[in-house]
Amino acid sequence: MAGDSFSGDILLIASILLAAVILLLFLVIRMSASMRRMGRERDAGQGGRQPVEFVVDTFHDLVTKLKEKERELEALRSSAESRAERSESYSRNVIESVPSGVITFDESGNIVTVNRAAAGILGVGADDLVGRPADALGPAISAFLKDADQPETVLRREETDHLAADGRRLRLGFFTSRLRDANGRGIGTILGFTDLTEVRHLRQKIELRERLSHLGEVSAGIAHELRNPMAVIAGYARMLDQAVSGNNAARSAVSAIRKEVDGMNRVITEFLQFARPADMNASPLVDMNALIHDAADSALAGNDGMTFDFNIGDGSFVSGDEILLRQAMLNLFRNAIEAITVDGDTRGVVSVSTRCVGNELEIRVSNPGEPIPDELLERIFLPFVTTKEGGTGLGLAIAHKVVVMHDGTIEARSGGGKTEFAMRLPRSPD
Repeated sequence: MAGDSFSGDILLIASILLAAVILLLFLVIRMSASMRRMGRERDAGQGGRQPVEFVVDTFHDLVTKLKEKERELEALRSSAESRAERSESYSRNVIESVPSGVITFDESGNIVTVNRAAAGILGVGADDLVGRPADALGPAISAFLKDADQPETVLRREETDHLAADGRRLRLGFFTSRLRDANGRGIGTILGFTDLTEVRHLRQKIELRERLSHLGEVSAGIAHELRNPMAVIAGYARMLDQAVSGNNAARSAVSAIRKEVDGMNRVITEFLQFARPADMNASPLVDMNALIHDAADSALAGNDGMTFDFNIGDGSFVSGDEILLRQAMLNLFRNAIEAITVDGDTRGVVSVSTRCVGNELEIRVSNPGEPIPDELLERIFLPFVTTKEGGTGLGLAIAHKVVVMHDGTIEARSGGGKTEFAMRLPRSPD
């Protein structure tokens, strides 16, 4: 904008100079007519320059000076344009180099510019967005922008979830501001945003570790208070079983007691496994492909008719505790098998796939079935959250704990006739 103003000032000066020259030429022509009349009376006895020659020389001098001024003005104009281009290029380079997404909109709400970071975060091409309305950015962003075109709205901030074009679930922090010209007039809207997904994951890890730390402090007391009475009940149940060996009805009741005691012991064991701080026995090279097949074989034991569909890629080595990782995979497989088996009837196949995503190994475990409600999906990794009759809700909680301990992430998705768990673990250095 500064370059355009400077060029306008130069053109105004040039116009004034041109008008002055035209006026001067008019005066010279009038003077030359008068001087010709006077010259006829003085021509014979004078040896100096004729008046006409004087006028011509003066005119040439004026034209020469005018051309010099024109060249100076052209140089000034070129210099102003060059400075304006450098300023615009510098501003564009700054916008393209910032790690945050920046998108600008015109007064009609259509996208004008998209920087490199914005296209990368949203998983789309910048050229695919320019000229399109805000709705092309997805419902979360368009909803955030709905009040941004109000003149009184100077700056708004918000944090929300966003589903990227490539299927990634992101946590984005937004801000909007009015875009104004050099005169302060509103000419559009600026949308800036930052990917806070990793920040949220780190926050969740810290919160989980704090909860586990507090839970571990009381776990020993819970084990003592519950396991000792359960052991006494189990002992008396065995004595009763022997005492009523000839009474089938009584033996059936005793058998039910022992079954419930075993169930309670299993819940206590799983709870302590979840709550107790685990020591990592890390190995630099854990072959997740072999570990996945091993855990699948264990999960299939006693589940006749159940099958797995594997789509395993390369680069499967991670650094971590092989025993803990196997437990996490086994819990995921058991959860999938229980979800598609009703009264021994298998309703589908468990699909397992792996792929490398940057420096991480992604493992997906999916099974067909009814979708999990959103309110339950948000709490699926918390202890004792389950949809299965008789389930403890600790299997997925333990799997989540193991993944977090390995600086990984895990998330659940449900819809389209299937439920999928996507786990990511840092890969071993090549």
